Amino acid sequence: WRWAPGAFTVEFYYDTVWHTIHEGYGADYLLKTDFSLNKPAMRIRVTMRAASTLDPKLGILQLKVFRVTSKLVPRMVAEDGPWNATSVEPLIDKVDPLSLDSDTETYWMTAHATDFAEVLLDLHAIYNAVDVGIYYGFAPQVFVVYMATDPAGPWEEIAVTSGDIPGFFNLEVVGPSFPIRLLKIEIIKGYRDTEEIFGTSIRDLAVYLFRNWARNTNASADSMWDYSPLQIVDGDRSTRWVSRYDTSHGKLVVDLGKPINVAGMSWEFEWGCRFYRLLYKINATGEWTEALYDNGDFTGLVEIPTTVHFKARFVMLEMKEPLVKIFHPDTPGLPKTDKYVFSVLDLKIFEHTGGGGVVGLQSLDGLQYTTLAYGLREPGQWVLASENEIFTRDLGEPPDFALDEWIHFAVTFETVDSQGTNRLTAVNVYRNGIPYGPEMRMPQPIDRLSMPNQTRLVFGVRSSAHDVANASAWPPGESTLDPSLKENPAAEQWPDPEGNDPVKHGASHSPYFDGWLDRVTLIKNALSPEEVRGVYLDLEL
Repeated sequence: WRWAPGAFTVEFYYDTVWHTIHEGYGADYLLKTDFSLNKPAMRIRVTMRAASTLDPKLGILQLKVFRVTSKLVPRMVAEDGPWNATSVEPLIDKVDPLSLDSDTETYWMTAHATDFAEVLLDLHAIYNAVDVGIYYGFAPQVFVVYMATDPAGPWEEIAVTSGDIPGFFNLEVVGPSFPIRLLKIEIIKGYRDTEEIFGTSIRDLAVYLFRNWARNTNASADSMWDYSPLQIVDGDRSTRWVSRYDTSHGKLVVDLGKPINVAGMSWEFEWGCRFYRLLYKINATGEWTEALYDNGDFTGLVEIPTTVHFKARFVMLEMKEPLVKIFHPDTPGLPKTDKYVFSVLDLKIFEHTGGGGVVGLQSLDGLQYTTLAYGLREPGQWVLASENEIFTRDLGEPPDFALDEWIHFAVTFETVDSQGTNRLTAVNVYRNGIPYGPEMRMPQPIDRLSMPNQTRLVFGVRSSAHDVANASAWPPGESTLDPSLKENPAAEQWPDPEGNDPVKHGASHSPYFDGWLDRVTLIKNALSPEEVRGVYLDLEL
């Protein structure tokens, strides 16, 4: 409702007759009226009476009608039998959460006042997650949440907290990633319904592999019209921010709480614009830096590619030339009173994770290295990392987010020419027995990573020279990292045309690999493509 009525009646028209199906008074604290039923309808009629004769205002902002589905419950289960989510195949999605289904209007429910019930979600594999989500319909009065990597335990209790969305709970403290396979909810005291009809209900369970850093953060705007900018970061697409009535220029600012490596953003316009700018800054007193400018007719979902990345705490969306005019609610339909506005439903900001080295060769001190790394330059991109990027080239392959399966990589190095103190090396990368990117021919010093007893294998980090006492305390102080390992702060552009070759994201992104290694083989001679394929097929068999 915009202005809730004192009383109202809802009627459905079907088979030539109007049927009264709901009578209500006022609205809830969110100015919403929500009721469920199973009735056929061709038309809907709402009859309202104002709450006050002194100020007779009536207004409806939005009306939603949902089709009945077979999943709509309450669907009662035995009180002594736990609901095991393994009976529902998880939806494996690498950006959105691992949801049981995508419809939060369906839910599971206990019988009324059911206590000591257990809900178990099994993802069937161990994932490194950053957050969990529990979306209740009717939340229990007392519950405890646990996680584990093995059905036999041990189980670790995790603290969750509610946010702006009623019934939605997330981790109380979101920090480094953690391994999880099972999520368990113990309902100690269930929901109490005054009419003794409904019990505890769960709309959705989620395990997040990538965190939307904008969610539940602080958002502000240079203008608004009854709809707070906080509603673009509440995770609820049914809420929105609306600019001041009659405006041609709008700004939204999100404070992420701390600087993060941003790669990938999206927002959804309800009423869009012709021009937008994306700006960022590290701290409150810094200057805004432009990350992207675009023009066109932007409506609906706008997605920024992960190739646009920057480090920021504050992110601004600036809009110009709105596309939509609306009438003021006080003068609906009155000629020449419709004015321009902006409106945004939702905004998401994702972190550029990755950068870790999987396996490589390095000198004894780690200042020379060639290491297979994940997500260093771009999210999801495999690349050979090296000091001063002497061996680093983009492979031209799309992002790889096959995080739930084993991958076989092979990298071959073959000296094809040598002159004086330099040699030319042909490098080929293979993924699951198939060439991954083109052959690369790169010069290097003749003694680099080739002298007897001066080379070692390195696992789980780009090189030992990146090692710090606390792996979660990255990045280290600028003075503690060798210049050949980090991005050159003096470079005006990347790559630096003056030859001060930086390592893109060398200092900003953690060198530690967050994943698993099954086996590593070192072969003296460079294999041919056929031999690499044979090795892969032999492992498959």
